[in-house]
Amino acid sequence: MSVALQTDRHRTAPPDESRFRLRQHGLRCTPGRLHILTLLAASGRHLSIAEVREELTRTGNAIHPATAYRTLETLTTAGLVHAGHGPGPARYGITGEPHHHTVC
Repeated sequence: MSVALQTDRHRTAPPDESRFRLRQHGLRCTPGRLHILTLLAASGRHLSIAEVREELTRTGNAIHPATAYRTLETLTTAGLVHAGHGPGPARYGITGEPHHHTVC
């Protein structure tokens, strides 16, 4: 089952919304940024880099591991995405969406 369909909320983030958010933060709209931002918004939960790559590969939008790391760092630095650190790998989610932290 895809990550995007595992959520109770069947929301989608159209690429146009992701494009707008990237431009709003002064970032270029590269395919990797668009795919990752759209995926995180549609998933409704925090994803690890491995989950991001797995889902993008499943949907035919595979990206190199280094590109995934750099893209998530860029989106985090810009404030579009935040990283949750705790036991296990870092997990990334859309900034500004309601969420709770299991590790403070």
